[in-house]
Amino acid sequence: MAHARARIVAALVLLLAVSAGSASAGETDAVEAAWRELVGSRARDLAGAADLTPLIEAAGSRSLVLLGESTHGSHEFYTWRAAISRRLIEEKDFTFVAVEGDWPVLARLDDYVRDRPGAPASAVEALRGVTRWPAWMWRNPEFAAFAEWLRGHNLARPESARVGLHGMDVYGLDTALVALRARVATLAPDLVGRLAVHLDCIAAHVGDGSGYARALAAGEVTGCEASLAEAETLLAAAGADWPEPARFDVQRNLRVLRNGEAYYRLSTAPDASSWNRRIGHMWETVAALLDRPGPTRGIVWAHNTHVGDAHYTGMAWYGMDNIGRLARQDLGADRTYIVGFGSWRGQVRAATAWGEPERVMTMPAALPGSLEDLLARARGSDFLLLFGEAEREHEALNQTLGQRGIGVVYQYQDEAPHYLPTRVPWRYDALIMARETSALGVLD
Repeated sequence: MAHARARIVAALVLLLAVSAGSASAGETDAVEAAWRELVGSRARDLAGAADLTPLIEAAGSRSLVLLGESTHGSHEFYTWRAAISRRLIEEKDFTFVAVEGDWPVLARLDDYVRDRPGAPASAVEALRGVTRWPAWMWRNPEFAAFAEWLRGHNLARPESARVGLHGMDVYGLDTALVALRARVATLAPDLVGRLAVHLDCIAAHVGDGSGYARALAAGEVTGCEASLAEAETLLAAAGADWPEPARFDVQRNLRVLRNGEAYYRLSTAPDASSWNRRIGHMWETVAALLDRPGPTRGIVWAHNTHVGDAHYTGMAWYGMDNIGRLARQDLGADRTYIVGFGSWRGQVRAATAWGEPERVMTMPAALPGSLEDLLARARGSDFLLLFGEAEREHEALNQTLGQRGIGVVYQYQDEAPHYLPTRVPWRYDALIMARETSALGVLD
């Protein structure tokens, strides 16, 4: 898995270098002038939620609004996404928020925000269940504050109209297995023994997906794909009349197991198949939420890499897909609205390697010639930009620029690998620039 990711990163860095090296001085000046003119004439300064009105009006009629972030560890991205989500929920009747977290763990938070029986006593208590690394992505005061607001909003509404809060990621196989077994034991105790026969295979590997992948590649174990397919067939037949939302929860947890098994099984391949399996699971979860009975409209919180249309980035060169492209393909661009985020410099919470403790790091000023560099030189404040046909047909605005993207791992000694080649007005429908960021908080 690590080798495949390294090859993908190397390919993207090479593509960025080729793109940057091919631009003449005159072309570079024209690009900077175009962005400076656009920011000067179209950008709206952001000081508070009231300044988001153009974005709310542009996005408010869509079925799905995707809210990005250029790092997983910046306070401002969480608070701006919360502000946008609050207005979309209050003013435009959006019905759920899906985040880049685990379905089974965040199901407890969903119980809390909808005030279901047996729910945790607070958002903080619900988030104590977020223990898988990197826990700080959701176990933070910014996200807890949004969940508390959502609960308050929901308490004033009938139970059937309450807004959901869900995880859509493919990780967390161990918690998905526990949640699935617990649900089935409550709904159909007589089914537990028959189901166990099909779950025993994956149960032996849920704590070490990477080890499962290595053992499969070495021929040391038998894959669990067939047994999980049999489990799904069994539950589909038995659960047709189970009540909601329990039946939907069973389906989602089983899909975490099936897609998670595939994600790890493919992770030793030297291509993007494992990445795309994870992305496919995220989109499948969002699509299932949109397909539930009644009027449904969703908001997604995830990294720019997941929400900004991959077709207009260097990801496409390596065959990498994402939610933004799949949403535009399946729903249509007229039903999808994508908001990207960027920052010039500041503080960020991240780790120096996968699984290592997180800490606050300094994010230096963006590399010269990058999107963030151009935007920071064009305006000295936080601001909002909306993109339309004029921007998408403007030759200079459509030149490929590097946009910074920092995940849970930040190799701050070398900035270049953190930039993704991007055609900005096509990748997003709007962009929020937070000029200088502060680090995301953490809960005890």
